[in-house]
Parts: sequence; C-alpha cells; structure tokens
Amino acid sequence: MKTGDYDDLTIVPASPVPEEPKFLPTAITPENCPSEFAPVKWILDQFLPGGVLGGFVAEGGTGKSWSLLEIAFCAAYGFAFLRPERKGQRDIYKVVYFNGEDSNETIQRRLRELLNKYGEVEGGNLKIYPMAGRSNKRFTSPDVIENYLKEIPEGTDLVIFDPASQFFMDDAEEKNTVMGQFIDYMTKIREHLGPDATVLLSHHMSKAGSASGSGVAQTARGSSAFTDGLRWVATMTPYRPKDKLVRVKVAHWDTSNFEYPPLIRLLNAKNNNHAVFRPMDIYQGRGGTFRFAEDGEEICGEITPLNLTCDGCEPTQYPEIPSTKGKRTVEKKNEPEKKESTDNSRQSRVKV
Repeated sequence: MKTGDYDDLTIVPASPVPEEPKFLPTAITPENCPSEFAPVKWILDQFLPGGVLGGFVAEGGTGKSWSLLEIAFCAAYGFAFLRPERKGQRDIYKVVYFNGEDSNETIQRRLRELLNKYGEVEGGNLKIYPMAGRSNKRFTSPDVIENYLKEIPEGTDLVIFDPASQFFMDDAEEKNTVMGQFIDYMTKIREHLGPDATVLLSHHMSKAGSASGSGVAQTARGSSAFTDGLRWVATMTPYRPKDKLVRVKVAHWDTSNFEYPPLIRLLNAKNNNHAVFRPMDIYQGRGGTFRFAEDGEEICGEITPLNLTCDGCEPTQYPEIPSTKGKRTVEKKNEPEKKESTDNSRQSRVKV
C-alpha cells in the first residue's frame, strides 16, 4: 500500500470524556441568594399549592375519592373549589387522575354529577385512568416510573394516585424503608414534571386516628414514612354527634324525624412551605358532590324533612346552645324520702 492511499482519510478527534458529576451540588450562600422570586403557584387558590408532594388522608366512607375527583375537576377547568359560580376566575391546569379502586361506571357516574353541578366543559384538561384490577399498577421497581411517565402528558400540573395503597408494595405500610422507597418514586415523578407540578397521594386513616377525630397528619394508616415524606397534607374527619358545631349547625331541624348529612371537617394538617388554608366544614349533597356547610339554606334544600321547624331560616341564625363545660349533672335515684330526724343527741353534745 502506498502513502498516497491515505490522502483522503480524515482524522476524527476522540470524544471528550464526560466529567463525573460532583458529589455535592452548588452550595447556597447568603451571597448568591436571589432578592426576587416568582409568585407562589397555586393549583387551587389558597388551598392546594403547586410544586409539592402532598397527601389526602381520610376515613373510609367520608367521600375521599369524591372530593379528590372534584379537586381534579376544578383545577382542570378553572373553578374555585366547591364554588361552581366562580368559573373563569382562576387558571386552568392539566390533571391526570389514577383511580385504583373504582369501576369505570362509578367514575363516570361521579363525573356526570360534577358536570351537572358545574356545567359542561371542554378542553381535554382532565384524564382519569381506572386502574382497579390491573396487576402492573404497583411501583415494584424504578422501571414502573418510566411506564407511568410515558402516559402522563407533557406539561401536566397535577397527578393524583387514589388511594396510594393500590400503588405501593404490599408491605409498605409495615416497613418504613419500603414506604420510603415509594415516596422516593413519587418524588422522582414530581421532579420530572417540573418545579411547579404537584403529586397528590390519598390514604386511609388508622383506626386510632379515626377514633380520636383530631385530623392531624400522623393519623394516616401504617408507616410513619408516608406523612414524613410529604410537604402538604389535608385530612377529612367527620364530626361526632357530641361535637357542639354539629349540634349548632342542625339545631333548627327536628332531627328525631329524619337523618341529616354528616358534616366533615377538611383540615390542613401539614403545610411546610405555604400558608395553611382555613378549615372547611363540608357535606355531601344529593348526588354525592360536596357543598360548604356554611350555606345553611342550601343544606335545608338538600333535605326532605318530615318536620322542618325553621323553614327559610338565615344561614347564620342558629340558636345558641348553652355550654355544659365545667358543669356536672348527677341523675337522682328514686330513693325513699328521709324523715326529719328527731334525735337531739347531737345538739346536746354541742357546746354553747
């Protein structure tokens, strides 16, 4: 082979060796701290913030999935939460809702009730995936994260997993390490969606938490790693009949003749970086959608009472109930009357 045979060859430089990632990220110092920040993003104004991994903890049967679907619907179509008259007063967001328990028909019936309440919508901002009975829905390995991310559209702002127990491993409630791994998977999904996206996980309350009625974040069932890894938690707790607020709300009804809807306290039990939202007293009206309990006339309209003693009353005109705090009443037993003693022996021993 002659030397001239190599004249047409081009020397390709070797590819640069990529630098190994640093063990530590760039440190934050007072000198490099910015003076201005972008406004805090809210998925639902002053209620559900953007950019968090959040939780929604409730007792079974309180309407957890109902309320989550309503949250998703309001976020997707620009409604204020539970206020159908306030359409268009806020931004709209892309929402994906993975439902792990309910059937297709159940989800569709609930969605129809929301459409009846809020009105018909358009835009395709809400996608609901019925995952009940699917064996591949659980996060058993990091590969499952990629499977979900392929189905979540780009630019999604809110992702809901309801309930979380249908998506984490079977022993996650008993082992903090396994639950911690699931929380890490959820964090990776949230980070992939962007800094302002929120992932919301629903979970059931423990029996002790339900009995206490406190509504604190630690009432979630199972491993404490669940709420420890969340930055925002809301709880739904039904009022007990002994609670004064329940009696005040329904005192103008003759409750002995009919049942009234149970009142539920929606409470912001944990909020690390945002303002805590005002506790809400809500109830499920006809059809299942939630209403604010402060709308007293609306509650009256939802009930078909046998004897309504205060028809057309104002929402704030509830009769005061005397406080029994600090007072103790002892039921008197039917004892025979004591005859007045005629014994003067005691008086005789008293010195004058």
